[in-house]
Amino acid sequence: MLDEVLRYHKPATWDNGSYVGQRYQRVQVFGHEYSEVIKNFTPELRGRVQMIYRVQNPYIYGRYKLKVEQLQLTNQVYEVGTVKSWQKQHQRNHPSP
Repeated sequence: MLDEVLRYHKPATWDNGSYVGQRYQRVQVFGHEYSEVIKNFTPELRGRVQMIYRVQNPYIYGRYKLKVEQLQLTNQVYEVGTVKSWQKQHQRNHPSP
């Protein structure tokens, strides 16, 4: 499952790396990703943040992707950012009369 997640489902923001002997990687973020995260902090806390790290855990991410797929198949959830593509696929599989 790990190879499948890393080969076909890895988020675009994730760095490449080996997970041999470790379950996750901690990666310091910069630039646009840093700006997107820091804007969620209150102004008082923004000045106190020294570093932001992203935890890349393909095992947990793989479980998440499987659960989303399961819920999509039962029409219970839409994954953020993929609603339109899911709707198109759904319409192809279930054409209206």
